[in-house]
Amino acid sequence: MTIKLCFYAVSFMISAFIVSGMNLNRLFKENHVWEFRFFVAFLMIAMSYIFTSFLYDVLVMINYSL
Repeated sequence: MTIKLCFYAVSFMISAFIVSGMNLNRLFKENHVWEFRFFVAFLMIAMSYIFTSFLYDVLVMINYSL
């Protein structure tokens, strides 16, 4: 469980870096700041979950194959 928590922390930082590089301003109307912030937060959480699940499954698969 500790390794998964570390994966979540690292993947959340990586997803924050990736999302900050995306140009998402065109998706939302002007002066809808809270909708944009909520979308970015949701996107970061979703990306970190997917990335962590992938890394953890690969790690488990490698351990079982040895």
